[in-house]
Amino acid sequence: MEIIPLTNDVMMKTLFGQNTEVLKQFLYDMTAIPENSIDWIHIENAELLPNSGTRSYCLRLLLKTREQLINIEMQIISKRNELQHLLFDLASLSEKVTGATQSNQANRTILLCFLLFDVSQDNNYSHVYSFMEENTHEPLFPEICLQVFELNKVDDSFRHQDTQKLWLQLFKTKTAEELEILSHSNVESIANCAKILATLNKNANVKTIVKARRGNTSYSFEEINDMKERSRQEGIAEGIRKGKEEIMEKFKPLKSLFSGIDD
Repeated sequence: MEIIPLTNDVMMKTLFGQNTEVLKQFLYDMTAIPENSIDWIHIENAELLPNSGTRSYCLRLLLKTREQLINIEMQIISKRNELQHLLFDLASLSEKVTGATQSNQANRTILLCFLLFDVSQDNNYSHVYSFMEENTHEPLFPEICLQVFELNKVDDSFRHQDTQKLWLQLFKTKTAEELEILSHSNVESIANCAKILATLNKNANVKTIVKARRGNTSYSFEEINDMKERSRQEGIAEGIRKGKEEIMEKFKPLKSLFSGIDD
């Protein structure tokens, strides 16, 4: 049976946004930032439904450790031209990061890009890139690190203890059967996350938001709940109005007696 995968923007933001400890474990396994060094994590784009013009699915975090502030951006990129746009945007991003670093607002920026297509020529699913000066090969913007994960290159074998690979398998999992296998992983963080993902796939509110997102509707979680409540209230009001009309129809002969009284 198919599930809503972790590569879905709504699912990614819901799972990591509502489970800080899972997010810390994930960041440690992917970036080697120790969990016990993290003072706090703030999700900068907590809205569950990005505008329809968004090029790719993205989760932006600001993370505070004992030593520094770190910008972390997680992106699910489904098309090659979206990756090209991202690389193009890195030039302006480098300027922002350099300026922020100089004003002590942020010390590092880490971009985690999960690709739904192959981009490199080798068989490795994980690559780390940084800015270098073309001639001297000196680090140009050491504050920025780009990590690229090619999900298509991650095999379907679950018999290993490579935690980073297991996270990537979790991202590419599309069926309840695969999710069930990962929920019994010997790696506790993976097993816990798989169970949470399975629970979210049974959540009616999450499914409603995913459906709205697929329709390119930029409603937030709160807006959808408000719309539900407004619809309920409007239904009640409409029922009362029709009831009044039926009663007044039956008692038309007496209407003149109540001409000075509000309906």
